[in-house]
Amino acid sequence: MSVTAISFNPHLLSAKNAKRSKDAGNGLIFQPGDEENLRWQTRFVEPTEYEQALTSAIVQIYAEDGRTPEAFAEGLNARNLLQANGEAWTPAVLSTELERLAA
Repeated sequence: MSVTAISFNPHLLSAKNAKRSKDAGNGLIFQPGDEENLRWQTRFVEPTEYEQALTSAIVQIYAEDGRTPEAFAEGLNARNLLQANGEAWTPAVLSTELERLAA
C-alpha cells in the first residue's frame, strides 16, 4: 500500500456533487495494496497556518488537562493565539469556529 504525502484529498471536490450509483458500490471494491491511501481523506484543501496553529494549541491545552470550553478559550488567549480578526476567544466563539472548521 502506498501512502501519499499530501495534507488534503484532491479527489474530494470532484466527488462532492457526485450522484449515487444504483448499483450500490458495484466495482468499487479494491484489491488491498493496489490503491493510493490518502492520509487526509476528508479535507478539500491543505490546512492553513492558522488552522495548524489552532490545532497545535488545542492539543497542548488538552495535554495540560484543559477539558472545558472555558479552559480552551483561556489557554488560547494565554498563548496570544487570537481569533483571525484579532479578538480574544470566548467559549461560544471557539465553539462556532470549531463547527465551521469541521464542516
